[in-house]
Amino acid sequence: MSCWLCGLAVRDTWFSPFVLLLSLIIVLSPLVLAMYEGVIPSTYSASGQLVSGGNTLSSAGFACESFVVGTAGEFNVSMFWRVYGGFLGHLSVLYFVLAGMIVIFVVARPLEMKYFFVELTFTGSRVKLLLGRLIAAISLMFVSSVASALGLASVLYVMLFPGGWWEAFKLALLLSTGSVLLSVPVATLLSLVSRSSTVSVLGFLGFVALCLVASSKIDLAGSLVNAAMIVRGDPVGWASLSLQFLFFVLGLVGVERVEY
Repeated sequence: MSCWLCGLAVRDTWFSPFVLLLSLIIVLSPLVLAMYEGVIPSTYSASGQLVSGGNTLSSAGFACESFVVGTAGEFNVSMFWRVYGGFLGHLSVLYFVLAGMIVIFVVARPLEMKYFFVELTFTGSRVKLLLGRLIAAISLMFVSSVASALGLASVLYVMLFPGGWWEAFKLALLLSTGSVLLSVPVATLLSLVSRSSTVSVLGFLGFVALCLVASSKIDLAGSLVNAAMIVRGDPVGWASLSLQFLFFVLGLVGVERVEY
């Protein structure tokens, strides 16, 4: 019986074409966004003059667009955040939105289609059922975020992240996993309140837009959807995590009040 319930959660995550598409976009997001924002070379040009009697280039030149050149000691982590903080922030918000869509599909859709209550007859616990679905979704998002971190680390390495590829990978993994996990409490709470996929998506996107608009005045608002602000050590980080934990607790309390 428990295996049957597990199968339903897995079906809505690992075997859902829509969820798998969102997961694939998470994996490709660093490369696509980096090319779109021009933070890695998108075009190259070479020039030079062949030396008579040889196959080498004399006075050769090589140039690429949108590439910041730095050297060890001159291009430190603080400078890196100043130069590329915008790109990492945009990527974090993109991770947040994509992961939120997955959570909404996994939580709101069974409530909307009513089979959440069919599962409930077998589990006997609303909290256990909700956590089971979230674990299935988070496991898939974790795999996607790790794969995405590999691509992001390569992008950061090309962008001359101080410390080499391994340090770049650690930052990339922290940013990708942190961003997807940050979306879980808000997306879950909205799904339980609305019990509608469409309403949850609109509410979630509205929440993201509101936080981004308010972030120009209130740093805490931005950190609710932008894990990059937390990763780089902004003072509002702990307050943001505390608020997200409150959202999650409200979700666990709210699931007990959901009616058929």
